[in-house]
Amino acid sequence: MEIRQLRYFMTVAELKSFSRASSTAHIAQPALSRQIRKLEEELGVPLFDRDGRGVTLNPAGQEFYSRISTLMQDLHQVKADVQASRKVPLGEVTLAVPQQLGSRFIANVVTKFRAQYSRAKLKVVDGWSSQICEWLEFGRVDVGIVCDPKDRGELRSQQVFLEELYLVGAVGDPLVSQKDCPFDNIAGLPLIMPDRPSRLRDRVEAEALKRDMNITVDVELDSIGAIKELVRCGHGYSIMSFTAVSQEIERGELAAARIVQPFISRPVVIAISPKASVSLLSKKLIELLNSELEAHMRDSCWMGPGADRGPLPAVTPAAPRRIAAAQNRA
Repeated sequence: MEIRQLRYFMTVAELKSFSRASSTAHIAQPALSRQIRKLEEELGVPLFDRDGRGVTLNPAGQEFYSRISTLMQDLHQVKADVQASRKVPLGEVTLAVPQQLGSRFIANVVTKFRAQYSRAKLKVVDGWSSQICEWLEFGRVDVGIVCDPKDRGELRSQQVFLEELYLVGAVGDPLVSQKDCPFDNIAGLPLIMPDRPSRLRDRVEAEALKRDMNITVDVELDSIGAIKELVRCGHGYSIMSFTAVSQEIERGELAAARIVQPFISRPVVIAISPKASVSLLSKKLIELLNSELEAHMRDSCWMGPGADRGPLPAVTPAAPRRIAAAQNRA
């Protein structure tokens, strides 16, 4: 029985799907199925009930999951305690970042992490905030940056700032050539938006519902790169944070206008998995993330003062301040 098999088993049990578990665990589905089958053969009992909708734990699987969950948490804690006692950040930490932060931010974090902690390993995955919350909940990642988490009750989190949303369009389009765009002007526009579940889309649609206004989502995509390319080619508009398109605006490939009347903002938080122990390495990564997010603001991806922050793992963060993103620099 191998630790990786136990991790795979827990991932399948929590997600109730081999396909979703294979994506989360970054392993091909046939290989994942073989590992679970080997585990069941070693135990001498099946652990899952399988049907067309997915998989669920049978009674033997539920008992095994209960025992293994405690064991894995103890294992993580022992590892964190040993590393902390040496006062030297060692081991591996996994960071999840939203797609809209972009390659520049990720590259800066990785470069500085490697320079400061050469004996440690940083693994970075990206996704939509809804995915990151799920990965944090199930302990698949240690630290995550999350935009607008739906329910922060289970997350140990620290709110960094509020970011405002922008209407993004092709260069030269009159709607995005001005500094601001009233929310009512979005009615009837052909929007290119993330597929559900999407907290950004939920927030926009909730505001439209309050105003008894219809918005039209013509295209749904899971790739932020593909969304930006379709917008660049004039196939429609999208709604994003400024940081998601700051590099394209610098290169003259896209334009953006801040949505006003009303402003639409969402919280950005740094969160820790509620299931994972807080290692010394995780704490050092969080310090680095705070520093880099502040640098990101100074570089005009976001502008304005950041929130007064307490040290993680804090359940109740200090009150944030609104962050007004940089204006168009075309």
